[in-house]
Amino acid sequence: MNGAAPGAVGAASKSGWITEGIFTKWFEHFLSVVEPRSRSEPVLLLMDGHVSHTGNLDVVEKARTNNVQLLIFPSHCTHRLQPLDLSFFKTLNTHYNSEIISWLRTHPGRRVTEYEIAALFSSAYGRAASVNNAVHGFEKAGIFPFRDDLFSEADFAGMSIMLNY
Repeated sequence: MNGAAPGAVGAASKSGWITEGIFTKWFEHFLSVVEPRSRSEPVLLLMDGHVSHTGNLDVVEKARTNNVQLLIFPSHCTHRLQPLDLSFFKTLNTHYNSEIISWLRTHPGRRVTEYEIAALFSSAYGRAASVNNAVHGFEKAGIFPFRDDLFSEADFAGMSIMLNY
């Protein structure tokens, strides 16, 4: 975590994919930063349907006891409904790739290792995480302001076929 933002936590899996354990660790960090129990209204956490989220009973129980409401997006819909997918991740990816390219140019013959990732990611995250990006994602997904006219029946045609399959 060299060069990471203060208070940041990190985890890795052998496969490179998130696991239930890593997601539980992230959720515990989320609880400590957001402090939903101290709020009068529940905190809404929007998530995709990955099994590390939906099959994670530890997180579901912690959410229930900590004033967090979990909302799981339907499968294969996050590209249209998930605010982070619509506004943040592409920007983050662009900035992260830029950080890596810059690092590689200033360190010829070397490769980026796990020791550099936190600093490179922290810099990219600082550039991508803006209020404007967050607001744009919620607008584009039609969540806020709410837009029930954003999607047509054709947008759900693929889902109907999958559900009837």
